[in-house]
Amino acid sequence: MKLAALVLFGAAALLVAGCQDTGSVSRESISTHVELASSPPAPHVGEPVALTVTAHNDQTAVRTVAIDYTGDGTVDETQSFDAHTVAATFTHTYPATGTYDVRVAVTDASGAATMMSGEVTVTTAPITVPVAFVMSAFSEQDGRCYAVDPPGTCVGCARLVGTSSPLPVTISMGQQPQGAHLSFTQGFRQSPVVFNNQRYACDFRARLVAGEPGHEQSIGGGYCETSSLVTGEAQLKCWIAVSGTVP
Repeated sequence: MKLAALVLFGAAALLVAGCQDTGSVSRESISTHVELASSPPAPHVGEPVALTVTAHNDQTAVRTVAIDYTGDGTVDETQSFDAHTVAATFTHTYPATGTYDVRVAVTDASGAATMMSGEVTVTTAPITVPVAFVMSAFSEQDGRCYAVDPPGTCVGCARLVGTSSPLPVTISMGQQPQGAHLSFTQGFRQSPVVFNNQRYACDFRARLVAGEPGHEQSIGGGYCETSSLVTGEAQLKCWIAVSGTVP
């Protein structure tokens, strides 16, 4: 006798390979439903992947769940149970790229085994590059120029990037994969309007840079201005939209 069912394995489909009737076990006693899932669905070389087997049998308890990570016919790990519904999670790291046949055997209390298999594709992790966001400001009148709101600072916070700061403010964005498109908007303001009885203007700059420190290259940038020098209503806030693609 053979049973066939379709279950999901990450983004791929798995086919239950079937179960063999020994002749002494009834159909009902071996009706174990088995599913397999991977996390992440498409692991990279050297990245741990969790393979979770869930099994349920209304008639009899599930006793063991065994797994063969590479389909070479050798059981790599086995977990024991005594319940009608079980979940067994196995963790494995694949050392090389390729498509691997993962085989699972679930045995119930009657000794019947339900077999299933599926594929997991392992790829090389994308190359990542350090990326940073750089803010600077200049005021000919020695004014005070601030960055506000994300991504430069938290909501409601302000960071001085004007002439009182000796260097531009650099904020790491961590490792980003090559080809990734990054885009965001940074807000700026000058405060107060009058500083030591002198009105002033701020010239703000923002850049995205990629590469190791000392070897960065700009991948996007922009500028905006604020001023209390103009007659009429002062322009005290501005925003810069920055975007770029990681090389």
